[in-house]
Amino acid sequence: MYGFINLCVKELILTKFGESTWDKVRRKAKVDNSFVSYETYDEDITLRLVKAASQVA
Repeated sequence: MYGFINLCVKELILTKFGESTWDKVRRKAKVDNSFVSYETYDEDITLRLVKAASQVA
C-alpha cells in the first residue's frame, strides 16, 4: 500500500481526536510516526492502524 493511505488515516485521527489519540493509536499499532505518500508499505501496517484506531478512538 502507498503511504498516502496511512497518511489519510493519520490525518483523520488527528483532525477528529487530536494528537494524544494519534499517539495512542500509533503505539498500539506499533508503527513509526512518519509515512511518505508515494512510498510503499506493507499492507499489515495499514490494517494494524485501522484496527488500533477502532479500539482507541
